[in-house]
Amino acid sequence: MCDFDQNGTMSFEEFVELNKFLLKSFDRNKNGKFRLDDFISLCIFVQSARNLFDSFDTTKQGRVTLDINQFIYCSEYLEGILPFTIF
Repeated sequence: MCDFDQNGTMSFEEFVELNKFLLKSFDRNKNGKFRLDDFISLCIFVQSARNLFDSFDTTKQGRVTLDINQFIYCSEYLEGILPFTIF
């Protein structure tokens, strides 16, 4: 999503862009203000994404390769934990 140069790592600039995307996506009122419940929803999403990633990172090397079915499963799982739609 944010590995723009596709080198398999995330630079500081790519990290900043990811954070901008997440903050904008979790601003439920779309008013540019990030409320406490928006922050809590973001934290739950990030922790759930981390747990899901860890479940596929069986070698604990920080990398996963997903087939299309696994990718769909992950997408649906993460979307299902949100109280609203961000994508």
